[in-house]
Amino acid sequence: MADVPLPFGLVVAQLSAAVGDSADTGLNPDAEPLIGHAVFSGNRARFVANNTIYIPQKITADVTAGVLQYRGDNGVPLTANLDEAGASLGWQWSVAWQLTLTDGTPVVLTGWNFDVRPYDGTPATETDLTAFTPLVPVSGNQVFVKGDKGDPGTNGTPIIVLGPSDPVPDGTPAGALIIRTA
Repeated sequence: MADVPLPFGLVVAQLSAAVGDSADTGLNPDAEPLIGHAVFSGNRARFVANNTIYIPQKITADVTAGVLQYRGDNGVPLTANLDEAGASLGWQWSVAWQLTLTDGTPVVLTGWNFDVRPYDGTPATETDLTAFTPLVPVSGNQVFVKGDKGDPGTNGTPIIVLGPSDPVPDGTPAGALIIRTA
């Protein structure tokens, strides 16, 4: 199969949940690496390069032990939507997450749009999703709430807090408790 004749970027991420403290020393909450999938979509119906029309398809990558991977390698190669100077080519990528704790408890993380810069093989040119993660106040979009290991909350049911007009995100587990704020 021939490569798309455009620069690509390497998208990386590490994802963990902050959970209640375990029997380790100290009282700090523990970081539990997440598992699951990320689905990447371009918000452009098509692009043209070298007299060929390309239609971007969804790309699914794994999250293994908290690390974003594609075909067993760290990072996901995506067509760059920024040029070498960092200017936008007129479209963006989006990511949707399907994540769980290692015990299978669903973790809800709302997706977002981001830009991918060309990758030259060095870590400095990787696109780290940490830099594009929107940080929303609790009163804003959704939050996943889980009790400590001694209190499973609502029988282990994920609780999602949304603003008054926020849509229920794709991938919300069936039976999740949705709470709307005023």
